[in-house]
Formats: sequence, C-alpha cells, structure tokens
Amino acid sequence: MRTSPFKKFPLASVLFQLAAGLALIVLSSSALGEASGTGSSGAVSPETQPAEPEQLRGLPKPSELPLVQGPFQPTQASLDEQYRCPEWFADAKLGFWAHWGPQCVGLNGWYAKAMYEPDSETHQQHIKQFGHPSKVGYKDILPLFKAEKFDPDGLMAEFKEMGARLFLAMGVHHDNFDMWNSKYHRWNAVKIGPHKDIVALWQQAAKKRGLRFGVSEHMVPSYQWWNPNKMSDKTGSFAGVPYDGMDSANWDLYHPPHPGDQEMRGGFGADILQYPEWFKEHWYRRVYDLVTTYQPDFVDEDDFGLPWGDAYASKLVAHYYNQSAVAHGGSTSAVWCGRGGNGKGVISYNEFGLPKLAWRYPWAEGTSTSPGWFWTGGKPPLAGTLVKTLVEVICRNGNYIISFPQRADGTVPEDHMACLREMGKWVRLNEAGIFGTRPWRLLGEGPTTVPYNRWSPKEPFFRKEDIRFTRKDDVLYAFLMNPADDKVVIQSLGKKARLADGAPQAVRLLGYEGKLNWSQDEDGLKVQLPAAWVGRTVPVLEICGLAAWDGDLRPGLDGQLVLTANDARLNGKRLAQIFGRDFIENWSDPAEWLSWDKAHLFEAGEYEVTIYGGGIRADVPYRLQIGEKELIGNAPSAGGWGKGQVFPAGKVTIEKAGVCPVALRAGTKDNWGGLQIFNVMLKRVQ
Repeated sequence: MRTSPFKKFPLASVLFQLAAGLALIVLSSSALGEASGTGSSGAVSPETQPAEPEQLRGLPKPSELPLVQGPFQPTQASLDEQYRCPEWFADAKLGFWAHWGPQCVGLNGWYAKAMYEPDSETHQQHIKQFGHPSKVGYKDILPLFKAEKFDPDGLMAEFKEMGARLFLAMGVHHDNFDMWNSKYHRWNAVKIGPHKDIVALWQQAAKKRGLRFGVSEHMVPSYQWWNPNKMSDKTGSFAGVPYDGMDSANWDLYHPPHPGDQEMRGGFGADILQYPEWFKEHWYRRVYDLVTTYQPDFVDEDDFGLPWGDAYASKLVAHYYNQSAVAHGGSTSAVWCGRGGNGKGVISYNEFGLPKLAWRYPWAEGTSTSPGWFWTGGKPPLAGTLVKTLVEVICRNGNYIISFPQRADGTVPEDHMACLREMGKWVRLNEAGIFGTRPWRLLGEGPTTVPYNRWSPKEPFFRKEDIRFTRKDDVLYAFLMNPADDKVVIQSLGKKARLADGAPQAVRLLGYEGKLNWSQDEDGLKVQLPAAWVGRTVPVLEICGLAAWDGDLRPGLDGQLVLTANDARLNGKRLAQIFGRDFIENWSDPAEWLSWDKAHLFEAGEYEVTIYGGGIRADVPYRLQIGEKELIGNAPSAGGWGKGQVFPAGKVTIEKAGVCPVALRAGTKDNWGGLQIFNVMLKRVQ
C-alpha cells in the first residue's frame, strides 16, 4: 500500500491512539480546547460547537469572495421570481453521471462511513484488507484511488453514442474529498491519489462531444454523516481505541469532535441547522471555487436545494446564475438542482422514486446501474428496466441521469457498459419521442398507475393496456409498455374520449420502415403491430395530425374532471408545491388563492363537486368559484400535514359547455385557519 502523504504527523497519531482507555465522549483538556474553543472543560458541551480546524484558519471569508452582479439578488425570493429554467435542460431527457471517488476502493457505496461502523461487514473487511481504522483510516485509502486507466474521452464518446445530452461529474461526496484542483481544501484529487483534475478532464471531454456539463456537490451532510470516524470498537483487542478521526492533524478532512458525534446520523434535514458557522463558510468557499472556476451548465446540490438559505446558498446561487447571464447575453443558461424544492429558483432533483403525476417544472431523476452508489461489485439491471424507467421519467417532465460504476483505476465494468449500450440502442431508435418532448395532458393510460419500481420490478410489471405519452407540438408519441400481442388500442384517442382535438393523419412505428394498419373509432386509436415487434421492449408510435395541446384540462376516460394541485396556478408568494408532494402547502395567507384557468367541461348541466384536502384546523371557510357560480363551505380538518380527506363541496349547474375557469379562495380574511389541497373534482350528474 502506498504510504500516506500525511505521515508527517507521527506524534499526533501516537498520542490519539494512547487514548484507548478513555470513553470517546471525554477528551484530553488540550484536545477539547482545540475542538470546542473552551480550553479545559473536560467534555464537549452539547451547547458548544468546536472551533474551526487549524488547517482552515486564514482562508478567505465568504464576504471576501467577489460576486458577479446581475438580475439575481442573493435571496430565495429573487431566485424564485427571476429564474426561468432554460429550454436546453427541459429538452435534454438523458444524461450519465460519474458518481466516482475514493470510496470505490472499498467496494461499498458509503465506504468512508461504513469502514468506521464497528458492527458492519465493511468494518471487518477493512481490517482484513488494510488494517484497523485506528491505524489505517480513510486518509490512508485515498492514495489507492489512482485512476491510472481513466479515459474520459473514450467514455464520453460512448455516452454520446448512447444518446446522452448531458453529463454530470462528482465534485465532492460526503467523504469531503474534492475531485478538482481545489483552492481551499488540501484533500483533493490533484494533490492525492490520481494527481489529476478529474472535474476538468470530464468537462473537456463533455465539451468536445457537445454534451452539457454539470457537477454534483454532496458535502453538506458530511459533518454528521461522518460521525463514526470519531468512534471506537466496543469489544475486542481495540476496544476503546479511537479511530483516526480523533487525530487533530486531519480534522479538515474528518471534522473535529463535536456534540453528538457518537451518534449514527445521516447529516440530512434539520441536522444541518446545528452546524458551526466555520463549516458553512468552508462549504461556501469550496463550492464557490467549483462553480466559479469551471462554470458548469448545471449543479446538483444533492441533498438540499439552498443549504442555510439566504445567509449562504442563495448568495452563491445568485452569483452562479448571474455569472451565466453575463456569459449568455443577459439570460442565464445555468441550472441549480436540489432535492425537494419548488422548481422555481431551484430545479428539483430526486433519487430512485418517481412522483405519481407529471411535475409542473422540468426536474432530474438520479439513479444507478449498481445496487448502490459507487462501484460495489454488483450486477447491472436489465437494459429494459432502464428503458421503462426512462419512459416513466420523461412522461413526467423529468430528465433521467444514470450513474455508472467506476473502479479505482477509472475503468467501468464491462457488464455495466453492455447494459448501457443496449439501452442506448433503444434510445437511438426512438429519439424522436424522447428529446425535446413535453408531457401531454395525460401521462398515460392503463391499469398500472403505480410508478415503475426500478430496483425490483416484478415482471411483467405493466399490462398490455399500459401506455405512456409525450408530445412535441402537434405530434404525440405513445410508448407501449408491454406489447403482449399485435392489437393496440389507445383509448385516450378514441372519439368519445375527446382528449385530443383533430384526427390522426399518420401513425408510424419508430424504427419500422413498413406501413401500419390503423384506424380510429369511438373507442380508440387501433393499431396492428408487426408480428416481429410483439414482446419487444417498449415500441413507440408516432401519431401526427392532432392539434397541439394548449394546456386545457379535460375530463379523463372515467368522465371526471380532476383539477390537481400540480395543475393549479399558485396566486401568491407563499403558496408552494414541493416536488413529490401531491398537495398545495403553506396556504396560511387568506389573500392568496388557487386557480385552474383552463378547466374544460364538455357538457352543460349539473355537476357534483368534491374537494380532496382539508383545513389546518376544523371548519376552515372557503369559496370555490366555478365559472359564474360559487360554492361556499367549511373544510374539515385535513388530519395532519400531508393528509386530507374527500369532502363534498356541493352541486353546481353549468349553463354552457367549454372552458370554465375555477378558483379556490379563503372564505374569510379574519382568523382564517389555512388549507392544504390535493385536488378538486367535478363529476357530471346523470
């Protein structure tokens, strides 16, 4: 094993290992003074966070780093108001992700954490292969990440051939190791391990092939995610001997001891609010360096859209967007993604799961061909599994970004590349229905309404009736999720469904040179597939001649008009719908309201109206306006955050068929309790 470049601290290593008999929550007075800034209190106070590691002192403060000025102000309100997602991102649909770094040495997706967890298999594996983590820690694994066979240009050529429009490279993961020539962090790929600027090499290869380039940032949770490196074995010959995370010489990598560092935590969610200011500043300066130096087309802020809000992240994102606006004639072409988020100033990022409905804004879905992140030695899924997931993502207005595993030498396992190549063949064959498309008024039809399970799909997951849609102007694409026989019926395009204006003029099977037998009647568009295409992975029909969708909302195949939260116009600054949540939240201001401006009813007459949602408390007054009519009532309690119940709003008579605007407002301005709304449903009374 190559000698660690930090062996120049032998005394510190010996001293911290001599603490074998001490409980880990007790430090020597000198170590504690350095950790907490208190000097000699004997234990880390739960109210006191540690002082900044010595190695970070003297680095520039965020206020000392120049910001590009432009249309975006350093507030979330400005980002939400000014930002518009660029068309290139909405068009992209498919990308690949080098979720790669030193953790691939250990064949565990979270190796840097798991190697310090005493009860884990990875801990025992580490001891057997490298030594005990009190002596051989993660810092000693870093030099084994050599990337000596790394071929970014060759890989990018393959990804381009597979149809990729964008590429995402790891910037820094929870292990706190920078994959670029970091100005403010010595633990980086240029100084240790590969001795290469991995981010720059990926970027050069992506630009050469015409792919949009992005970087992912995962540092935020690291402060508590990496608590285990300050623990020790509970039993055995090393019981009580601190792991090397207790060595102050390396606290700029491992983070210093701090309150709660003996707890297994993920470092996500509200945990980050407790982090010390110096850690927030260090996050800021490093990500500032990353986005300013490389000016990527998009950034994936893995776990949080705007960490620490306007104090840090909003300022950084405004700088990033303004930087792009200056480079693109005043209009930003950059994208900042974050998990959750409202899709306005920060584009939503998600992992593995899918929303039930199409999302109102473009978004990104991250997944992996491995069972976890990084190279774990696992087998890839079937190419058809990736294809079906891609379809489920794009019909919901998303981009599918697939992580591929890389070994420590930079190579990709051949079985994973073979899987991606097979998927790429399908993409190339059907690219007309993928790239540059948008969701249709229905994401699909058929009995399977649960989003596809990427990890363990029980095939056949889909029935022969399951179809998904995308559109491009006046062309509709129908994805046949399980073509079990040669008879295809698309009920949504039947004349009686009235879900599409105009009549099909041509129907083509992408990749097939012959002519299809097809017809349209009251029950649907009926197409006969060529016998050789029965049972194939997701054939795609191109249907031309229908009128372009203007955004109106129509009753579904069951005749009910469902006005969802996702389709609502949010008239107010506080109203929000967070990605993956099917309801409107933060509705506490009675001056704000919801509207569905293009609700379309085919028939005049009486309609029964129900609401799915509820009040923050019981008996919250509301006013529901449907055309010229108004229903007034009191909503029952929703039963808790994210919950709701279906309750009757009454009946209304519509005098004239056609577009009928709908608006939901507070019923009073005084002492209003607030609502959370999933949908409003209108059903014709027969």
